Amino acid sequence: MHSLSFRIAAVFLVVVIAAVGLVAVLANQATETEFHRYVRGAGSMRTQRLQAALIDYYRIRGSWEGVQSVLERGVAPGRGQGLGPGAGFTERATLVDTRGVIVADSIGKGLGEKAPDWNRPTGIPLEWNGETIGVLLLDASARGPGLLENQFIASVNRSLLWAALLASALALALGFYLSRRLLLPLRLLTQAAGKVSQGNFTGRVSYSSSDEVGQLARAFNLMLEDLARIDELKKNLVADVAHELRTPLTVLQGSLEALQDGVIELTPSTLKSLHEETVRLTRLVHDLQELSLAEAGQLSLNLRPIAPEVTLGQTVETLRGAAASKGIELTLKTEPDLPRIKADDDRFAQILFNLISNAVRYTPPGGSVRVRAKRSGSQLEVAIGDDGPGIAPTDLPHVFDRFYRADKSRARSSGGAGLGLAIARQLVRAQGGEIWVESQPGRGTTFFFTLPLV
Repeated sequence: MHSLSFRIAAVFLVVVIAAVGLVAVLANQATETEFHRYVRGAGSMRTQRLQAALIDYYRIRGSWEGVQSVLERGVAPGRGQGLGPGAGFTERATLVDTRGVIVADSIGKGLGEKAPDWNRPTGIPLEWNGETIGVLLLDASARGPGLLENQFIASVNRSLLWAALLASALALALGFYLSRRLLLPLRLLTQAAGKVSQGNFTGRVSYSSSDEVGQLARAFNLMLEDLARIDELKKNLVADVAHELRTPLTVLQGSLEALQDGVIELTPSTLKSLHEETVRLTRLVHDLQELSLAEAGQLSLNLRPIAPEVTLGQTVETLRGAAASKGIELTLKTEPDLPRIKADDDRFAQILFNLISNAVRYTPPGGSVRVRAKRSGSQLEVAIGDDGPGIAPTDLPHVFDRFYRADKSRARSSGGAGLGLAIARQLVRAQGGEIWVESQPGRGTTFFFTLPLV
């Protein structure tokens, strides 16, 4: 992880150096171009001022005698009289008369001699009263930036270099800091994942940022909570299955051993008892298998349009006798002209059977179980209400869990294995519906579920 931090910082540094280097090169080129343009413009203005000064000198004196000092002052940097500070030239300047004889030179060479190329096209003629009084020659080979100009360019380049070095140092520090900060939640996630690989689901990643990494940390924490819950459910499932299987297996084993030892005789009542325990085992195994298939999404469903009132009426009539034997009134009320639903008819009947039989089981004698069906938007809503003892608020979130029973004192033989509601939930969800429960202690319980209309 530390090496990754350095790699990120290095990449950040390379990108910044490349960007700063490109900016420095472009800035240097632009500065030199504009500065040279400025120097050329300033040189042209100085040339015009020197030209005017020489013509003015000739106008006053009537000759070029003593003009050497004027030319030297005009050419030497910072010494111009009337030409402004720094108005001097960096190139050699030579003044010749109309015969081509050198009368002044900025470096004092060739005075009185005839200039070999005095009439070259680059010469600047000096005119007074419409007549040419001399020619100003500038040595093109000496043109270019002078000492001050070169010093300025060098100063700019040094500033750019120092700025690049400073930016690179800041980029390295900032890149390392940001990489460490960005990788911190990843290190925490790695540590938490290591604990998960060892079966420890109690760790959490403490990262409160709202960015993508923070969302990842929160999703990881939610995953840990789900894993912890699933692990707890798995442990409870193993314990519950072992408990559910232990009772009938113990009865079967004890009865068979008693028969072998001759303690009891093989009578019809004994065979009936053994058969009932076998049936209970078979039902438990079948329910567990069906629940596992439903939870894995591998349950076979025959979804087709069906008339819900037909299945509702048949299921209620099937359970009406069991309810009447306990002194319980079982009623069905449906809206007229219920639309068809898209469902598996057998699974729909199984959901109804589980919920209605559960309501009958918990309703005391003299009470009632009410089944109602109506259209709710694009779904069919079915409600099964009873007059039972109700469910405590602490138990409501768990009523659909496997093997969960709100009434802990109820015997398994009379209360079932606690899989009916879990199976009903999976069957409802597998057909695109939802199921929920509303209850208050002492005021009964109502289960609701929905299935999509055609």
